[in-house]
Amino acid sequence: GGTTSSSVAEGQGSAEDEDALWQRLCQTREEVYIEEGAVQIASISNLDLRKEAISGVLDVLALELDRRLKIMSAAKRGEHCDPPVETRKSRVCQRRSDLSDIEQIACLNSVCFNETNGLTSCEVPDLLKKFRASPPSTDPEVLSSRVREDARDFCAGFHGLGLRGNEESYYDPHNSLIDHVLGYGDDNVFPTVSEEGTPLIDMGNLVMIECCGNPINLAVIYAAVGRRCGIPVRLVNAPMHFVAAVGQDAFVDVFFGGEIRSKDQLVSMIHSYGRLNLNMDWTASAAPKALNLRLCINLVDIYSRKRTYKKLAPILRLALALHPNHPEMLMSYAKVQAVLDNYDEAIESLNRLGRSFGAGFHSQKVALEIKEAKMLHLKELTCKRTRNENIRFKIGMTMRHTRYNYRGVIYGWDFTCAAGEEWIKQMGVDDLPGGRNQPFYKVLVDCMDRNLQSTYVAQENITLDSEIQQIKHPDVGRYFDYLRFASENAQGQRYVPNDLLRSQYPEN
Repeated sequence: GGTTSSSVAEGQGSAEDEDALWQRLCQTREEVYIEEGAVQIASISNLDLRKEAISGVLDVLALELDRRLKIMSAAKRGEHCDPPVETRKSRVCQRRSDLSDIEQIACLNSVCFNETNGLTSCEVPDLLKKFRASPPSTDPEVLSSRVREDARDFCAGFHGLGLRGNEESYYDPHNSLIDHVLGYGDDNVFPTVSEEGTPLIDMGNLVMIECCGNPINLAVIYAAVGRRCGIPVRLVNAPMHFVAAVGQDAFVDVFFGGEIRSKDQLVSMIHSYGRLNLNMDWTASAAPKALNLRLCINLVDIYSRKRTYKKLAPILRLALALHPNHPEMLMSYAKVQAVLDNYDEAIESLNRLGRSFGAGFHSQKVALEIKEAKMLHLKELTCKRTRNENIRFKIGMTMRHTRYNYRGVIYGWDFTCAAGEEWIKQMGVDDLPGGRNQPFYKVLVDCMDRNLQSTYVAQENITLDSEIQQIKHPDVGRYFDYLRFASENAQGQRYVPNDLLRSQYPEN
C-alpha cells in the first residue's frame, strides 16, 4: 500500500468502545460504503465505470457472507441451518454478538479469498466448513471436528472471490483501481445491474478473472463486504502495509490471503521497517479521508514513476482536495500542469504554495521557467496553419486507425512528422510507404479502445468513419465546442473546434 507519513496518517483511536465502534462502522453510510472513494478514483481511468456495478458486486458478496454467518451461529447453538443463497440486494447490518472475532473473520475470509488460503490462514481453519454441531458448543476445535463431512453446502458452489496480493507486479497501477482488483478491467464487463441498483447476478457469476491488487484496495473490499453484514472491520493505516482488523487483537493481512496477526505481531512487523515514530499508534483505525488520501498517494507515486502525466494530474487534484496545502503535492501539480501546457493552473498552484508557506518557500526558478514556457506556448498557439493540397483531413473529423482499428477525433496536424528522431526510429516511421514526409495528425483516442491516450498518426494510417457516434475522451471539451451530426452538416459528422483551435487552423 505504499508509505505514509504522520501528516497523512490521521485515524481514530483503536481503543474505541465496542458498541460505539459497531455503530460508527456499520451504521454510518460513509463507513459502510467505504468503497465509494476508491470507485471515484477508479472512474478517472475508466470513464464508463458505474458506481452501482461495484456496489452491486459487494452487495451480493455480503448476502453470501450473511448466509455463512447464519450457518455458523446456528451451529454454535447446536442447530442445523441451511439458508438459501439470496440473489437480491438487501441491507444486512445486525450485530454478530454471538460470534467471536475469529469466527467472523473465518466466514469473511471464506467469501473474500478462496477455499485454500481462506482455510489455511485462520487460527481455526475448519470453522470455514459447514457447522452441524450437537450438542451446542462454543469450543472452535470441538465444532470443527464435527462438521467435516459437508463443506460443499457451506460454500454453496462458491469457493471464494479469490482476492490476492499482486506480488509479481506490485507497482502496476491497476492494483490501485478497484474495478481491476475485482477482476473487471478494460476488457471485462460488470454483471448487469437494474436501474434500481439491484444486482441481477448469482454467486456463480462471481468467479472473477484476476482479483489481485495492493493491500489498501484489498482491505477496502474486505471491509465493504464485512461492514454490510454488521462485522465492524477496521482499516489500519499501518506504514508500508495496509491491513484490516476485527476487534482489538485480530489483524487481517489481506495481501497474504487473510493471515491473522495479533497486535503484538503487527507492531513488531511495523517496527522492523525502522525509521518510524515509535510513539504513534500505528494500529489505530483509519478514517475515510485518510484512506482515500493514501489511495491517491499510491497512484501519484506510480504515475510519477511512469511519467503518465495525463493520469497523474486528476489524481493530484483529488489528493489536494483532501489535503489542500500539502507542499510537495502543490509543487508536483504545478510541474505536471506545466508539462501538459496548462500554465495558468501551474502558476496558480505555485501561488497557493507561496500564500500558504511564504513567498520564499517555492522555487522562484520554477515559477520563472513556467511563465517563460507559457509565453512560448502562446506564441506557438497563435501561429496559424495554412492547409495545402497534401492535407487530406480536417480538424474535428472522426476516424479509425487503419492498422489498429481504434477510433478517434483529429485535433491537429503537421505537414510532415514533427516528432523527435528517437520516436521516429522507435515507431518505424521511415518504414511506412509515405515515410516521415507525409502529413501527421494529432488524434484523441476513444477511451473505450485505449485508455486516456492521444496519438500521432501518419496520414496513410487514417480512415474516416462518419458512423462513429461519439468519442469518449476527457480532452474533447478542451478542443471542441460540440459534435455536429451528419444530418446537420453537408460535410458529414464532425466535432466543431473551439475559438482557440479555429484560430490555429483558420482554413479548416
